[in-house]
Amino acid sequence: MNRTLLFIFTMTVLFAGCQSYAPAPIDWDAVTAPAPAASITLATPADAVTLALVGNREINLLRLKATSAEAVAQETGWWEDPELEFDLKRILGSSAHPFLGGAGLVFTIPLSGVREAQIKAAQAYTRATLAEIKAAEHALATQAQIAVVELAAAREQVAQLRAHLEDPRIHKAGENVARLYAAGEVDYAASTATQRARHLREHALLEAQHTARAAEIKVLQLLGLRPDTQIALGFTLESLGAITSPTIDVRTLVRHPEVLSALAQVDEQEAALEIAIRQQYPDLKLGPVYANEEGLNRLGFTAGITLPLWNRNRQAIAEAKGAREETRQSAIDTWKNLVCEAATAAHALATRLAHQPPHAGDVAVADQLLAAGELSSSDYLSFREETLDLALAEADWLRETHTAALNLNNFNVDLAQ
Repeated sequence: MNRTLLFIFTMTVLFAGCQSYAPAPIDWDAVTAPAPAASITLATPADAVTLALVGNREINLLRLKATSAEAVAQETGWWEDPELEFDLKRILGSSAHPFLGGAGLVFTIPLSGVREAQIKAAQAYTRATLAEIKAAEHALATQAQIAVVELAAAREQVAQLRAHLEDPRIHKAGENVARLYAAGEVDYAASTATQRARHLREHALLEAQHTARAAEIKVLQLLGLRPDTQIALGFTLESLGAITSPTIDVRTLVRHPEVLSALAQVDEQEAALEIAIRQQYPDLKLGPVYANEEGLNRLGFTAGITLPLWNRNRQAIAEAKGAREETRQSAIDTWKNLVCEAATAAHALATRLAHQPPHAGDVAVADQLLAAGELSSSDYLSFREETLDLALAEADWLRETHTAALNLNNFNVDLAQ
């Protein structure tokens, strides 16, 4: 009776330390609860980087993954729990003691070094996860700034088109063309060309507004904000200053965050290969054994070991070697791709810096010529259309040039440190 109570007490103490399962369903009411209206002001594109590094959902998910990896690394390397074995037999036939019973406690003594290799692998996985976060943050910084530049350019295009359509001088010139057409002093082609031009600009304004809204949504997504957040820009593309073309040394790209992330994965696979190799060597299993035979209690000792004769964990080792070679080649290919992308970005920026668009004509001079009667209303409207096209082209050039410069800075390893 005392032995039974002792056994029950021992099992209760052992299992009391085990963790219990608790479900964690998503509280959709809290997730979907409406938030108060919010607004942000971005003084420079760099402000978007600061907000994105805090609120970006993908980055935060990677950080959660890294936290889990660190927790796994802290809990890696424990010895295997001992095994409690029971044995009960019955002697067939007549016997004074027909039942034979016994019990044994088996401990696994790690001699193969798998435990140390598993700790190294868990640490390597944690480093790989952190390197992946750094690479993602570096890429996000470029994406956020480009998205804000795209938003500023889209809003500038909307402002230019709206200002053109709402300009009273253009309205007055259009009315003059209509009156001249009614008086027979302007032909049908000139009159309809004016109407078509205005219709096309109204359609372009609608398209520009749609593009600007899409750019806003993209910025909000990168920053991890709700789609009803208002964005105010405290800069224009013209106010960002001169655009320079940095020189990128392709040899330094081996320190680019993407390459370092790939190299961290190589270290992770190296640790996995070491585990697979060490697993071919056995661990020692030993422990005390108790038995009751013929009514007599017996106490003994048991030991066991796996003999690496033909299996030797060959399959796992071959798979680990293959995975290591794949990650090594992936790291090399990552560097090669960055070299090609850097060359493309440098060429794109150099091309745009070498071919700046012409400046728009002086509208004030055209207004004076129109007032002096030296410029007809039709010619004035044609000049204003040409001026608008040049202004839109210059805005596109600014957007493309700033975007190309940001893309090239993505390969500046000094900025990534």
